Amino acid sequence: GEGTVSMSPAPEYKREFRRGVERSLPLDLPVPKCSACGELFLRPEDSDRIDAALTNLLRTEQNERIRA
Repeated sequence: GEGTVSMSPAPEYKREFRRGVERSLPLDLPVPKCSACGELFLRPEDSDRIDAALTNLLRTEQNERIRA
């Protein structure tokens, strides 16, 4: 009703990327989000971008663990 849907970060949104691996969306990843209620209106291409971003995030985390 009252808000508008625009591309904005949604760090409060968590997604189970792999079984038992849940991550928040990166701040630099805008997604279609309602300004009033915060609901996400994801299209297939948005899900693909989220998966790619989370893959990179997980890869970075794993590389840091290996280096340590």
